Amino acid sequence: MKSDFTKALDQHIQDKTEDRIKEHSELLSEIDKYMEVKYPVTFERTRHYFVELRDLAGCCDSGVSKESALAQLAITKRNWIKNALEDGIDIPEPSYSEGSDVTI
Repeated sequence: MKSDFTKALDQHIQDKTEDRIKEHSELLSEIDKYMEVKYPVTFERTRHYFVELRDLAGCCDSGVSKESALAQLAITKRNWIKNALEDGIDIPEPSYSEGSDVTI
C-alpha cells in the first residue's frame, strides 16, 4: 500500500507529465502552422547550392543539388521556428521580392 506522500508524489509527477505533453503538443501545432507559411528562397551556386531564407535571420543550408539543398533548408526552417517559439522570438512575415520564384 502506498503512503499518502507517495500517492501525492505520483499524482504530482502525472500532472507534470500531462502538462508537458500538452505544452509539447501545442508547440508542435504552432510549428506546423508556421511551416505552412512560404518564405522566398535565395540561391547561391558555388561548389554546392547555398540556400537561405533571408526573412528568418541565420536560416540557411546547402546541398550538392538544388533539391537536396531545399530538403535540408526545410529541416533547418522547422528547427529555426521551433527555437524561435521556445525562446519567445517573433517570427516575421515573409517578404516577397522580385525574382524569387521559389518558396519554402
